[in-house]
Amino acid sequence: ALQALYHAVGHEDGLELLVVGGTERSPRGTENGVGLDSGVPAFENALGLVSSGLLSAAGVRTVCVAAHPEGIPGVPPSVTTQALRDKAAALQVQGIESQAVTQFSFDASALRQLVDSLPAMGIGRASLGLVGPVKASVLAKYAQACGVRLLPAGENGAEEFAYSPEALLRELSAGRDEDDGVELSLHVFPFGGLKTTLGWLESSFLNKS
Repeated sequence: ALQALYHAVGHEDGLELLVVGGTERSPRGTENGVGLDSGVPAFENALGLVSSGLLSAAGVRTVCVAAHPEGIPGVPPSVTTQALRDKAAALQVQGIESQAVTQFSFDASALRQLVDSLPAMGIGRASLGLVGPVKASVLAKYAQACGVRLLPAGENGAEEFAYSPEALLRELSAGRDEDDGVELSLHVFPFGGLKTTLGWLESSFLNKS
């Protein structure tokens, strides 16, 4: 399937893919660990695919791997950090560039800490997850579902949570070393609706800088 996609798209510089593991114990479309459609062994996690050699054979030049600034609920931080390090190392051996793509977060300190850790893993690019304008009640539901902490603005906890995309970006910029060796970009979660998010992007300082 990857080779078919490569030939169909026809990128001379190769493909760029986002590889994300799932949470199902029994992957869909498999029987006894073997893909029903292709006969190729199913992968237990993203590292299995990254390490298989199939990506380089299919002309993939860049693999984006998931990174979690605040970790994953129920998983020790050391495990998630090691998983990211292992995927980056497996890609480097194959000559494939790796880019970290983060879960959204409202914690500038956690985001900076993650970015600072990437060069030692051989990762020189990162796309930070940013939530666009959205009602606090809607945002709280997404945050709970994704295991992301809301940072309280006052003593009453999450009830006083107030979110501003611009404020978070300014906080990130204020504490960043421009020579940290990581090329940063953004991807936006349109939890407040696509129309609202696009309107904000067109009018925000991101479009004016």
